[in-house]
Amino acid sequence: MSLQSIDWQRLGKSLFAAFVGSWLGCALFVTVSAFIGDVHISSLQDLWHGVLSFFRLLFSPIGLLAFLPMVVIGLPVQAVLQRAGKTGYVWNVVPAVIAGAILLPLILVGIGALSESSFTLETFGMGALAAFFVGSIAWLIRRPDKDAA
Repeated sequence: MSLQSIDWQRLGKSLFAAFVGSWLGCALFVTVSAFIGDVHISSLQDLWHGVLSFFRLLFSPIGLLAFLPMVVIGLPVQAVLQRAGKTGYVWNVVPAVIAGAILLPLILVGIGALSESSFTLETFGMGALAAFFVGSIAWLIRRPDKDAA
């Protein structure tokens, strides 16, 4: 593959979608997880605190944990899927969910936030849910199904 055969506009759109999707998706995942874990929201002030936490998370480095795998794994998978004509939502989100379920526990072990002995089904589920948010947002931004053939 030469540099001349690369569609730079599509690559730029995909990188932008990966960047925004990773940060927004991770912030959304952490916020939703916090709300689910803290179901007893008793006042408007508690809800407002959750919204502010979401915006703080948007500017935290947590999105980098999703952005790097999206670029290294996700963009090549998306390119293969596009060449095969598989540009729909499910075709792009299912690989993200599978990758997230596998990669999040490995990343957490790598950064020391989780020990290998504490893997549970919930850990894999959290990775799948986080990747669902990230992949969905990236697909909605990128919309590869709307590219001209």
